[in-house]
Amino acid sequence: MLTVAIEFDGDRFIEHTFNAETDREISTPPLVESHATYDVFVEAEDGRRATYEWNIPENWAWPLLTILVAEDGSLRVGCSWPRGKWISVENTDDVDREVMLTLSDDEGVVTETTRIVSPGESKLKFDIPIGGEYELTIETDDGSETVRYTACYCLTTRVTLKLENGAPVVESLLYQCD
Repeated sequence: MLTVAIEFDGDRFIEHTFNAETDREISTPPLVESHATYDVFVEAEDGRRATYEWNIPENWAWPLLTILVAEDGSLRVGCSWPRGKWISVENTDDVDREVMLTLSDDEGVVTETTRIVSPGESKLKFDIPIGGEYELTIETDDGSETVRYTACYCLTTRVTLKLENGAPVVESLLYQCD
């Protein structure tokens, strides 16, 4: 059994318990009525816990709260399901370049991916273990850049990377559904 509670300014306004083994995915009516930052608490019968600061910005029409019991038994809470994401890359150099992508949150490194990028245009894939707000660092032997990276349902960052003389030049845009 999992218990999910949501609070705003210390006031608990939702608490729901469900069986995570049989209720693999549940749908509810809208949980919140306005943009704000909500505190989400998840607790399993055996004492495992997870917390999440659910930030719903203005004009985000499709907020989603995701609770995942991972294969290792850990609890993850976020704003979308795990998924792979892609970065468009243009290597303007005439040689292959090694690129390392590091996804971090307040607790540290979440995932690291290292790939060799050939000259020309390509895409780099990396994994998001649960939707949330992160920092994405793109590093080569000749430099690094860090950008804020949001990976939520209908609210996501798109990143393009250009390698010039081995150094990364990163552009990012935040997209959201209407």
